[in-house]
Amino acid sequence: MKAHKIENNKVINTIEVESLTFMPNLIDGSIGGIGWDYVNGVLSEPIVVVAPALVPESITKIQAMDAMLQTDVDTVAGTSLWTSFKSVIAQNAMANDRWLLAQILKRSDPFVAEIGTALNKTTLQIDELFILGESL
Repeated sequence: MKAHKIENNKVINTIEVESLTFMPNLIDGSIGGIGWDYVNGVLSEPIVVVAPALVPESITKIQAMDAMLQTDVDTVAGTSLWTSFKSVIAQNAMANDRWLLAQILKRSDPFVAEIGTALNKTTLQIDELFILGESL
């Protein structure tokens, strides 16, 4: 039979035994596995907490473009976010100059917030765009 070895309320090993009395701290191993919790006689999967992704301070323009190309499509206009972005900066000389001259886009730059607003993007959506961009 399969048995789990328990230490500090955790399954630390699974072994084959003839009896659960073979050694101390063994429980039935027909369910569960290494890393599972064993508290008050109940075996349960551990709770995994995933830390939220950190928003990068900056991304390159290429990362921003790639992220915008992979993001949503404006269903009204039928265009990509990248196409909408190019349209917005083409209508604003200062924004266009900043885009052309910038090497990187800083998340804290008011330009990023201004363009985000013009594209109807929330702060969270801009953060997600930066996270995606950094991963590319």
